[in-house]
Amino acid sequence: MSDFGFAEELRQGRPVGHDADGDDRRHVAFMPREQLINFKYVKPVSDVWSIGATFYYMLTAQLPRDFPKGRDPIDVILENRIVPVRERDGGIPAPVAEAIDCAVAARPDSRFADAGAFRAALAKAL
Repeated sequence: MSDFGFAEELRQGRPVGHDADGDDRRHVAFMPREQLINFKYVKPVSDVWSIGATFYYMLTAQLPRDFPKGRDPIDVILENRIVPVRERDGGIPAPVAEAIDCAVAARPDSRFADAGAFRAALAKAL
């Protein structure tokens, strides 16, 4: 359920997340906005978003964005806000929530630069 397998599909110009029959293979909810807008230039900060979204889901059983039924998930990624993790679960310790919220920040320049920086923040939070 992550975007980690999309690189080869993007490189080959294939539709992301679909097989030859058009069936979904992955859920785009774990994809950062910039990957849809400018996929050729994604950087490690985009993987940080996906890792952060995975942790977010593991802790809350909910996605970082609300995906209303019947709405195109691509539009949701492009237009909807990211819900702070403590709005989903107020019991998550503030330092952990701050690290996850930073990882899934909408703007790449507001996130951790790479997975190592995210890991360090989580280790400090715990």
